This record gives sequence, structure tokens and C-alpha cells, in this order.
Amino acid sequence: MPFEDLVARFGEPRCGDGISTLHQWVFSDAAGNVYTVYDCKATTMYDRSLVSPARFRELPVYKWHIGAYPNVPWESFKAWINQEVNVNPNPDVNGERRDKLLALFSKYDPDRLGYLECSQMRAFLRKIGTKFRRPVTEQSIENTLRDFSEVDSNGHGKVHMIEFINYFLTVYEDIPDEDFLLDLNHFLHPTHDITDTTLRSVFWKLDKDGTGFINASVLRDVADKLASQIGVEFNEAHLQEAMSHFDLTDGVNGIVSEEQFQTIILEMFTKVDHRTFLRETGYFELSVAPERSELLRAVFHRHNAGDTMQAEEMRWYVARFAKLNGTELDDQALIEVCQKFQGVDANGDGNVTELEFVDHFISEMMDTSDFDFHVTVKYFYAGASNWY
Repeated sequence: MPFEDLVARFGEPRCGDGISTLHQWVFSDAAGNVYTVYDCKATTMYDRSLVSPARFRELPVYKWHIGAYPNVPWESFKAWINQEVNVNPNPDVNGERRDKLLALFSKYDPDRLGYLECSQMRAFLRKIGTKFRRPVTEQSIENTLRDFSEVDSNGHGKVHMIEFINYFLTVYEDIPDEDFLLDLNHFLHPTHDITDTTLRSVFWKLDKDGTGFINASVLRDVADKLASQIGVEFNEAHLQEAMSHFDLTDGVNGIVSEEQFQTIILEMFTKVDHRTFLRETGYFELSVAPERSELLRAVFHRHNAGDTMQAEEMRWYVARFAKLNGTELDDQALIEVCQKFQGVDANGDGNVTELEFVDHFISEMMDTSDFDFHVTVKYFYAGASNWY
């Protein structure tokens, strides 16, 4: 039977030993006998020639193993589980949640590749955690990403559709269905993207040092002023209560991330007509965005304490920038780009200075609008993880 049919009937499995067994469901009967349904030596965790854990979950059929003590009537158990799953299956108790998560995944995977980049998943972890008032630290995000099958130790790679759906099903299984579905509708609403984009532009004007965070007091001032401009009541107590669940602020002092800023502001003004919201945020009186060189220096020093970065890291930035603009560069092309820098040798190894880094991307984005430039920097900033 398929993996997902077992999940639909019995929920997510327990973890196995992580090598020969990845998933297991444990059952007991009225007589106290215990049975285990599990996979065995089925994935690349055991043998690199086999399918990956993500692909295993998508197999159309798998012949599962049944474990039981000697003399336990396992044949009867086998007949029962076949009846439950294959003959007369119950409806998927998580069906609506799965459909919502699939819709959310598909919205951000428009080219139907079947996976999200880690930078996209980081944003989801922050936004959905904010929506459900869960403390999400940068370290917990990196630890979570490394649990996915095709993400490396530096936090780069892919999060597949099945992993995406099952992660949020499992982590937020305690949220009542009504609240879970309603809050996901917030991200799926037709006007969400444009209002979210508007707030991203606002945030980057507020984030003068390009770190991806602003003071909690700034968020409060923005919400207060926006409420005044739109003509709605500003509920400061609600805002402080919401922010008190964040890991870097107590609701009054501290800092908040871009995703927290966007999610909370949209939540506070969800009943406001989106055209009014866009008009007011569009004409919001904010200071101008910081200099591009300042934002790029912040990116450079995100994981580099000194005045240089390794050419390997520079190649990663160049590759990400090319991909963001719809092209793919092979290893040789990336080496040739880095050979232009003074401290890089013929093999593409060496160091790139801060000035070279900033000048390179300033030149590459001479004709790029401020908004697209900020999106690119955010892509660099959130996507580059743990070079130290």
C-alpha cells in the first residue's frame, strides 16, 4: 500500500532508527499484543543506490513489514490493516489541511518543480510560526531545515512538496481545524501577495542597516500611524501580546524580522479594504531607503567578520544572482567570474574583498529598480546561511 494511504488513515508515523528504518506505526489489540508496521532498508539512508526518503513517500506502492512477538496472531492484524486501508478506507482526517498546504506550496512553486528553495522555506517557517504565535529562532530554523532530505549542513538545498506538507501537518497538529484553515487562507487570499509586497517595500525603507530586523518600537509606530491614516482603532494591547510570542522581543523591547512585520501588520488590518490599505502604505511618509552599497556591505558581513570572503562563497552569491535572473551558470563559468577579482587564482580559489563584492553587484544591478534591488538583497541575506 502507498505511504500516504497509511498516513491518511493513521496519521504521521513514528521515527525509526534513521538508517535501516525511517518510519513505523505501532498498534496494539484488546489482548495487549503489539504490532509494528515499518519500512526496512528502503532508502538512501541505508544504501545510496535506493530512493531518497522524500521519493520513498511518493512511491505508488510499498510492501511493508509487520513486526510482532512470536505466536502473536499477526495474520489477523495483516487482514485488519488491509481492510482499514485498502478495502474500506476511512476518509483522510487531514484532507482539508493537506489541500490547503498543497495550495500554498503550489502558489510558491509556479514552475511545478516539486520543491522550494531553502530561502523560501525559511520565510514560511517564520510567517506561519508568527501566525500561530510560535517562537521561531534562527537556530531552530536551521535545525529544522537540516531534517529535510536534500538540505546540506550549511542549510542549502531543496524542500520537497511531501516534506513541506507533512512538516506543517505534524508541527501544528494541535491547532484546531477551524483556526488552521482560516489562518492558511490568509496566505492564499488573492490580495495577499500585493499587500505583502507593499509591506516588504515599507520594511526595507525602515531597515536602514540591511540586517533583516527592525526595533519592536518601530513596528508599533508603523501600526499606530497606519491605523490613524486608515481611520481604524489601534489596538496596542493586541500588538504587544502578539509580539510577546516572538523570540527576540517581549512585545515592547527587542527586534522583529521582516516576516513577523508583514504577518502582524496584515493581520491587524485584515478587515480593511485592500485598495485603501495599498493606497495608505503606498503614500506612507517614510525615510528613503538606505544606500545600495550599505545594504550590500551588510550582506557581505553577514557571515564574514573580516574584510574578505572566500571565493567559494562568492561563487555561491554569483550563482544565486544568476538563478534569480533566470540563468544557470556552470562551475567553469563561476570560476571565470571570480578570476576577475584580484585575490582569486587561476583555479578560482582565494579571497574577495568587501569593496570588490560591493562594486560587482552594484555594477550588475545598475538598471535594477530599488524594489527589485531590495528583493535581491533579501534573497542573498536570507538564503546565505552558516558560512562560518
